[in-house]
Amino acid sequence: MGCILNHCHGDIAMDIVVIGYYATFVAVMIVLSLLSQSRAILTAGFLIALVWLVSILWFFAADMRHYYALALLLDGALAFQFWRMGQREVFPSVLCYLLIGEIIFIVAARAVSLSDFWTIFVLNRIFEAMLLYVIGSAIYRIRTLRAPETHAPEADANRLRFIAG
Repeated sequence: MGCILNHCHGDIAMDIVVIGYYATFVAVMIVLSLLSQSRAILTAGFLIALVWLVSILWFFAADMRHYYALALLLDGALAFQFWRMGQREVFPSVLCYLLIGEIIFIVAARAVSLSDFWTIFVLNRIFEAMLLYVIGSAIYRIRTLRAPETHAPEADANRLRFIAG
């Protein structure tokens, strides 16, 4: 049995592999957010990366009950921030709804005593959806900014404003 901080079980190597997998996705998200030249996408990318880093450290330092409490706190703060950002543009609103869904799922999973495995499994899928949404939005914005001039410039401005400013 191996241990990282207070987290002890037989599959520590697998935990490291999973963290490396998500770290790769988070790094890709940050790089594409930087290349997108969008303040909203960059802010969302950095906030998601920061919350992911804090939650990974807390996962290894605390027991699962306290981990879910921190997840609720961080998801609530992040949902509020994306809700505020969503008042100006559409892009962060989707992230806000994903986080609200995650909060509802955590509360429901704890209420019906869903196993930690399935709870973490679903939380990871929601996190992947958030990463893919930010990555997809960044790629769309990069491609739109680099598209050849074949249509009216005001149509470009409206299309870019719709995805992220």
